[in-house]
Amino acid sequence: MTASGFVALDSPLEVPSLVLLEAPAPFRMERIPLVRGLDFAPRMGARGCMNLGSEDAHILLPGLERFMMMEDHEDHWMIVADGVFSPGAERSKPLPPYATFSTGSYVFMFLPPTPSGLGIPPDYASLTLARESPCTLPRLLVHAGHKLVLGRTFPLHFPVVSIGGSLDSDVPLFRMPAATVARLTRGVGDLSYFVEPLVPSVSVSVSGSREAQRILTPLAILQVNDWELVLLPPSPARARAAR
Repeated sequence: MTASGFVALDSPLEVPSLVLLEAPAPFRMERIPLVRGLDFAPRMGARGCMNLGSEDAHILLPGLERFMMMEDHEDHWMIVADGVFSPGAERSKPLPPYATFSTGSYVFMFLPPTPSGLGIPPDYASLTLARESPCTLPRLLVHAGHKLVLGRTFPLHFPVVSIGGSLDSDVPLFRMPAATVARLTRGVGDLSYFVEPLVPSVSVSVSGSREAQRILTPLAILQVNDWELVLLPPSPARARAAR
């Protein structure tokens, strides 16, 4: 196995890939598609392999001690290296989808093929704000959901807001099964949004004072499958104080 260089985060891929969740610039949130190509791999008892690191590696990553990835004859990928694995993943064992591996200043996530563009982790550090950050826009606070974005907020820039698994969504929720699963429409007058579920297989509901009408009001909770998003009002006073 080898990697055909780096590709953009949102690239639809027919092959597995690695996402660099944490890495020195400019490698952070880049993807490495994994494809076959090394002749010596069969002699190692594997279909293919790939080295990543700062020296004599197929994929050069500065400051990273070299480690090996291998694919067996049943299309399973594994990492042959010491480091910190997410629960359910182990050294030299088949990697489950979305397993993470950290070593040094790098954190990698293993992705299965993503031909539809779904199942790709968003760059939440760029898309969201810390809860305490000043903001003149309404925001959705992630109260429950993926650990990559817990406690952070999505600014709502538009009167109509799309929520779904696509990176193009206004509020992208990692591993949602459809590109757009819900739509929020800003009401007239006081801060509120009408919540419109779009995919029958995805549970979308509101917990708050106007939940029967599916109206999201400040501090009410929008539930989308196992995600919980709390509507926060703008914080202009803090924004002025920051200036």
